Amino acid sequence: MTIKTGADLRIGLKLGNTYGTAVAAGAGNKWEVESIEVKENAEQLRDNPIGSGLSMDNDSIRGATEPSVAVTAKARYNHAGQDAIANFFGGESLTTQGSTAYCHSILFNATRNTNFSTIPVEYCAGSLIEVASATPHKFSVKIDKVPNYVVDTLEFLGNSVNYGPSTNTASTLNNLTVASTKRVIAQPTDTFAINLQSAAALSGSDVYEIVSAEINYMYAVEFPDEMKGSAGNGSPIASGDAPFQADLTVTFKAMDDKHFRLFINSQSNTQYKAAITITSDQLVQGTVYYARKHYFPCLVQVEDPVYSLSSTKQNQCTCKFKALVVSAAPPGMLQGYPHMTVTNDKSS
Repeated sequence: MTIKTGADLRIGLKLGNTYGTAVAAGAGNKWEVESIEVKENAEQLRDNPIGSGLSMDNDSIRGATEPSVAVTAKARYNHAGQDAIANFFGGESLTTQGSTAYCHSILFNATRNTNFSTIPVEYCAGSLIEVASATPHKFSVKIDKVPNYVVDTLEFLGNSVNYGPSTNTASTLNNLTVASTKRVIAQPTDTFAINLQSAAALSGSDVYEIVSAEINYMYAVEFPDEMKGSAGNGSPIASGDAPFQADLTVTFKAMDDKHFRLFINSQSNTQYKAAITITSDQLVQGTVYYARKHYFPCLVQVEDPVYSLSSTKQNQCTCKFKALVVSAAPPGMLQGYPHMTVTNDKSS
């Protein structure tokens, strides 16, 4: 019998730099996830049978496909999914913080479409599918019910779904290993800080207590549906109103003066900057801890904040911010676009 349970199946992710050409996953490329769904999203073509004398279609074929991959996973400081996140933003720089500790600055790069994720997924014993070149176009982060795991969601647009791959095989997947098992866990000691965009660098006095946060980073892409002299989908192109979009939603346990001020300022396009900092209780080396930080150089409320009086107890309130780009990085940040840093033990 070739049937396997979800727990026994293997998934990989490895970055390559040639569109349409798969690369073999190996050590450190195993991807352990909460869920994964791969679809071809094939279009149904049909010939309208008017005049045929028949009461049913007499011809229908598959048309264009737009393969997609959707993954939800508990965040880790060093794993295959982190490579896909860096792939989404398109830029990364590395700072050494010790002989085995490194800080990865994950920055937006407008020429981001230069690397692609090869994603092989085992379906049953000895059989797998492979998406040779998947482009991440949405990355979401969810934090709630602290202390709790941070949950990442990644969505990709892929070139094709291959049911008979030769680059990644059952033997390849059997040899996959995970880079690290250290999860990103939000603790009560972690922080969300916010102040005016023009104010000084964020500090402890800018911390607001939150019960949940959700971040969405989006870079919409689509296939051009072109005749190009070769089979398959061509490299995807940007399709959003502005290619890079991001938003941040935070929920507070109750309404207080400082939250009321956020509500007042929602009417005046007041701009803020903010950061979410999650620091592990595990050391990488010396005094350097595993950490993950999300930076927002400029935020504005363009949707109504929400305060629903639905309980006789304290009622939560929620603010949603749209991220904007600014020409210069605010104090304490690295660029004018939303970005991240991850501190771990990965040296490349």
